[in-house]
Amino acid sequence: HETELCYMLSSWLRDEKGITVYGSESGSTVLFNVDGISPAAVAESLSNANICVRAGLHCAPLAHRTVGTFPSGAVRVGFSAFNTTSDVKTLISELRKIRV
Repeated sequence: HETELCYMLSSWLRDEKGITVYGSESGSTVLFNVDGISPAAVAESLSNANICVRAGLHCAPLAHRTVGTFPSGAVRVGFSAFNTTSDVKTLISELRKIRV
């Protein structure tokens, strides 16, 4: 279930200009950045819409050096059994607003 949600979000993010996705589309987390907007600002905007994500280095600065996101980090979305496709659609809608 989580992998399907991850794939749904990753597919949309990869099709969008100005968004960089790091890693594969499998698993239960998605790591990305929006060009020109800090990960912290993206997380704060999503938080204002009651969407919880993590921003920064995620206790893994060496991993962020490897993928090229050091020192600012990235935005991480984590899915669980309690998330739905509606949650992904809401997240996408809010990301569209942030990018305007």
